[in-house]
Formats: sequence, C-alpha cells, structure tokens
Amino acid sequence: QDDSGGAQDDMLDDALVLLGPDQLALLAESTFHVKHDAHRTFPLPASPHLAAREAGVRLTLDPIIALANELRVNCSVVLELAGGLFTPLTDDLLNVDLVMALAPDRHIMVAPDRLGVLHDAIAATTAATAAATTRGSSAAPDALLVNQCTPSGANLNNTMELRRYVALPVFGPLGYGDVYLRADQLASMFAAFI
Repeated sequence: QDDSGGAQDDMLDDALVLLGPDQLALLAESTFHVKHDAHRTFPLPASPHLAAREAGVRLTLDPIIALANELRVNCSVVLELAGGLFTPLTDDLLNVDLVMALAPDRHIMVAPDRLGVLHDAIAATTAATAAATTRGSSAAPDALLVNQCTPSGANLNNTMELRRYVALPVFGPLGYGDVYLRADQLASMFAAFI
C-alpha cells in the first residue's frame, strides 16, 4: 500500500461517498488510519445481508477470509463482527459461519452491560458452543467481555452474575469510553488463554 497518499487518498475520498453515518463517525474518531476498499462498506447501517442487498451486492466469505489470511502473515488479526454471532452475514450464512471459516486462535464474545444481557449472553454462548459441537468447528467463544454501553450505566453486577452462569472466563465490565483494558484485566484475560 502507498502510505504517501496519491491514488490511495483519491480512492478513500471516492469511498466516502459510499459510507454511512456510522462509518463516517468511526473514521472521524479513529486514531489509526486503515485504508478500506470501497466494496467492504455499505451506506445502510443494517445487518450485513440487508445492507449488501440494498447496495445490490452479494457478499461471499472468500474475500473476507483471503484478507484475514493475508493480514495474518504480518500481524495478529482482531475481527469485530457486524452484529452478533448469529447475525445474518449473507442470505445463506451467519456470522458464526465466518468465525468457523476463519478458525481464529481465540474467540472473545462481547456483551453490553445492560438489562437483558444475562439472557442474551447465556443464550449466545450456549448456542455458540452447540454450533461448535454440531459443526465440528471453532465457533465456541474462549471468553466473554462485558462492555458498559452507556456513560452513566447503573451497576447491574452483570459481570459477576454471568460468571455464575456461563462456563467460560468472563471479564469486565470495560467502562464506557475506555480505550484500553486495565492491566489487571488484560493480565487475567491472557492468563485464561495460556
């Protein structure tokens, strides 16, 4: 990639026309400059299968897998799914299918620290474990990270409660707006994976 600007910057400027409000806000707040091809973003802030359909594009896993494998050669890859693990990615595939195809070294599921998360996280981790068992894959999460999703969230003790009901390490809550995990959270997370 050409970091000196030029054609790459022109391509990025052209891509901005295709970006929706979520992508523009993320681009404005980002401190790390990542150059995306325009075909990987959609203006409609919706489930990937709906956004792609609205844009007249058919998503497939092959380009995503190829890009992840290309990046893996030089660095660790962190992939944030669009939506939850069982959100439709295409008309035929779910995000869990992408996770299985990528065969990640680690799979961390993130849950918002809010009312209703106990059900959602227990159901999602149970379903992910069942999917891994029935499909013989790496879909089961290795850990659950609870993320505070509002600036003034009440202390619901969801992290402590999830530790009682979920059969995997539960970390958090990561505070609203925190960019980095505290050193003790990071150390315990890594220790769980050794």
